[in-house]
Order: sequence, then structure tokens, then C-alpha cells
Amino acid sequence: MEFTALVTGADHGVGLALVETLLEQGCRVFAGRYHLQESALDELRLAHDSRLTLIPLDISSDESVKKAAANVLEQTDRLDVLINNAGILGDIEATIMEK
Repeated sequence: MEFTALVTGADHGVGLALVETLLEQGCRVFAGRYHLQESALDELRLAHDSRLTLIPLDISSDESVKKAAANVLEQTDRLDVLINNAGILGDIEATIMEK
């Protein structure tokens, strides 16, 4: 049986590393991506096209989450694992000195 996972926040960092590891283990992976300009997921898709699906996903938007869920549901009837790596940072331009 093929193992199926969804990783949110998969564009870079820990999320990207999780996607790579799952693919190396032979898993089918849905990767929630927020930063469309980042190319690492596109490169992985070239190498693992049949097992990697990129899903546009902004977890701060209920509409985006619903669309992503519908997109996944169109392609599979189950997820074995959900790794919710994405977060909402707020003002990422603010410094620690700003309130």
C-alpha cells in the first residue's frame, strides 16, 4: 500500500526537507505551497512527477484551505499523514523592537 501525505508550508526549510524525505521513502506527497516564486518544489516535481502534487495553499485563508482540500480530495480518497508545518507569522517585516 502506498503511503500518502500532505505537508503544508512545503516551499522551503523544514517543510521542503519533509517532502524530500517522504519522496525518498516512496510516499505519494501533496505539498502545500505558498511562495510560488520559490523553485525547489518545481525541481522535486521534475524528479518525482507521479508522486508529488503541488497544491496552492495559504493557511490564513479559509477559502484557500477549502480549495486545497477539494484539490486533494479529487486526487485521493485518503491521507495517511497530515504534517501541518505552515504558520501565520503576521507582520514579517517588523523587528523585535516594534510593537
